[in-house]
Amino acid sequence: MANSDLVASARELRDRHSEDGSNDDSSAYSERLKDLVQDRLVESNPDATVERTSYFNHSAIPDFVITWGSSRYPRGLYLRGSYAAIIAASDVQTNRHDDPIFMSLDEAQDFQLGGEEYSRSRIKSVVAEADATLVTDLGAFAAATAHVQTSEQAPLHSLVRQNFVRGGKGLFDGEQVEQFVSQLDGDDDRSVLDDIGAFFTESAQGEFQRAAALIDLARSTEHIESLDIAHLLRGRLTGEEVRTLLPWMLANSVAPVGAPLWRLVGSLLDLRLLESESSSLRGVDLSRLIETNLDVFVATRATAGLNVEVEDQGLEGEPVPGPRWEMVDTRLARLERSSAVRFALLGTRLKRSSSGSFSAPRWSAIKPRLADHTLARASVYGIDEVITVDSRRGRSILDYLDQVIPQGSADDYFVEDVTVRLANASAAGDERDVKVDFTSRLIVTDAAVTLGSMLELVGLLGELNPELDGDETAAPDTAELADDADGEESADA
Repeated sequence: MANSDLVASARELRDRHSEDGSNDDSSAYSERLKDLVQDRLVESNPDATVERTSYFNHSAIPDFVITWGSSRYPRGLYLRGSYAAIIAASDVQTNRHDDPIFMSLDEAQDFQLGGEEYSRSRIKSVVAEADATLVTDLGAFAAATAHVQTSEQAPLHSLVRQNFVRGGKGLFDGEQVEQFVSQLDGDDDRSVLDDIGAFFTESAQGEFQRAAALIDLARSTEHIESLDIAHLLRGRLTGEEVRTLLPWMLANSVAPVGAPLWRLVGSLLDLRLLESESSSLRGVDLSRLIETNLDVFVATRATAGLNVEVEDQGLEGEPVPGPRWEMVDTRLARLERSSAVRFALLGTRLKRSSSGSFSAPRWSAIKPRLADHTLARASVYGIDEVITVDSRRGRSILDYLDQVIPQGSADDYFVEDVTVRLANASAAGDERDVKVDFTSRLIVTDAAVTLGSMLELVGLLGELNPELDGDETAAPDTAELADDADGEESADA
């Protein structure tokens, strides 16, 4: 909804209510008006949860409670009929410590109250008493949050607009809107930082300075180490920054894989944030960022697929010649030709294939691929026995299986899953046990493992190794074997 649409809709709603003249419709009018405001709040703050309270105007309870991500500091928004109502109720003084937003439905600022004359300058002086309080009106709010297509040329401009509700402060009315919008009309991102102190809290200004520093780095050919920006590049990126800055940086920076720029960006976000912003990153080539941070980004699950249909990838066009990293649906995927390896930080985002189980590969085909790995557990089965073995005694599982599987019979045994013990598998360099399940084509771990470590195990999955698939590797039904308890052998290597 554009600026004029929001204001016009509110005015039309108010006029209909005035013409009706029935007090019985006051509640319905209020709810419809809140619908308009809530729609704009949601549209301009996609990261936020906008909770609508059930209280009528002029109460001590806000009409909306807005929370951003995991922030413990929500912001209340109070709708008021006029600026006079805000002043009369001493709203600013009463709620000054909660960083609230007071929105007048009327733009008039000249009025009498208690025999005293009020004007814009006097309202501004009252608002100035509460440093982080935002006092605005519907028209100014609509203009400040209006969607603008500037992200490709000036990403900081879009970021500033997206932060108006979360970080705005002071009196923001028609006069301020004119100054604010003029700052966003130029092509130079840096110009918007000159006068934003009057509009935003210190916290929001810090985010803008960090965003500007990242933009400068993406445009610069200088070494990051030579730039005095370390104090700006702390904490984690917000959802707004990921949506607005990351696609622009990847599209405009010439920094290659391994460049300090991508290492720096990798320190400011994680896979969870990429997953939460996946809809905004659709089609964005993340390869340089991901390849640079394979030892930093972590996941708990991975699955591999061969002959993946383009529609299944959630992409348009032909299969990617790759390798290329993209967000596919809500998951990170490494695409190459007609194959895809998907990664997820949460198990709920990546589950067992809906097409059912796959055939277990022959032990003779998998064993050579395990030679460079340390096994913590393995489960193999033959025609009339199941062997499950773990390494609690510190002995090599491969050596043990060589002893218990009759010589020359390896082709008659199949493997359902193995657990590989990886050294330096976490971002902190810790050891991790990772299960490779061949019948579900999943790699799963209880504790997060780096993407690089996950990729080491992808080659074990049959779908990326066609020689492990096919009729010649078809395994017997394990259900028949599982019923025979006498045929199962369990051992510690």
